[in-house]
Amino acid sequence: MDGLIKYPRTRHIKGSGLQKGDEDLEVVDIARYKGCRLIVEEKVDGSNTRFGFDAGGEIFAGSRGHLIDLSRRDVHRERQWNRFKDWLAIHADTLLAVFEDRYRPFGEWCFAAHTSFYDTLPHWWFEFDIFDRSREAFLGTDERRALLKDLPVVSVPVIYDGPAISFEHLMSIVPPRAPDHPDHGRSWTEASLYKSLDWQDALDRSIRREGLDPARNVHHFEPTRAAEGLYLKIEEDGVVKERFKLVRPDFTQAVLASDDHWHNRPIVPNVLVPGADIYASALHWLAPAQVPEPESPRP
Repeated sequence: MDGLIKYPRTRHIKGSGLQKGDEDLEVVDIARYKGCRLIVEEKVDGSNTRFGFDAGGEIFAGSRGHLIDLSRRDVHRERQWNRFKDWLAIHADTLLAVFEDRYRPFGEWCFAAHTSFYDTLPHWWFEFDIFDRSREAFLGTDERRALLKDLPVVSVPVIYDGPAISFEHLMSIVPPRAPDHPDHGRSWTEASLYKSLDWQDALDRSIRREGLDPARNVHHFEPTRAAEGLYLKIEEDGVVKERFKLVRPDFTQAVLASDDHWHNRPIVPNVLVPGADIYASALHWLAPAQVPEPESPRP
């Protein structure tokens, strides 16, 4: 098992909305890293979930400090991970051939909607980091892409890859989208990559499919199409050197205003994009706009 490998706590950058439990962390001015290579990802609202293989090829998984029981589907507290367990079981041999017992992938499991509800997800599990036990470091973005290129794994969307500039630059980043996309040209503060113009109708339908009353449940979810925030990585020599997050202050307020934790209420599933099949051996349904190549930064 990899019980000693924990995902590092992530500091906020100056201007971010601090979240409960982060009060003791240093707040960093991004200008300190001006000119360094900066990877910016959309911060997706889900559960931090990891998996790996031991020396004997046995698979295991966990979320934060909790090990997930992959052998059962009747554990109430793990009900949101049942499809993740199925996904791992179906792809275990393929994943083992690449990761062996060396690499520990981390990702965001997004089956259950938390504060943000998504209606155009290409997958429910988004890989966002891989720990290399041989190097004792988290791999850089290019190295991760090379490792994952033949796997049925979706990574979090990179929306900027270039030199760190300023807080104002971060707030103005426009995610790459196809020219005919209805959100082409909109910044991340206006529209997440995974919320359509009709996301509220999709939320209503998802609530009803679970036999729930929308009037009693819709208030749990943030009433905006904006992304939760950004995840930032300073990378050098093929590894992640520093990591930070930028959370919209109004997202933080939405979490605080919720009357209970998402784990204590009925699950409302996020919705996959039409044609998505998380159990397929290849990601044949992904459109180019869902695996964007970020534009170079403007001088």
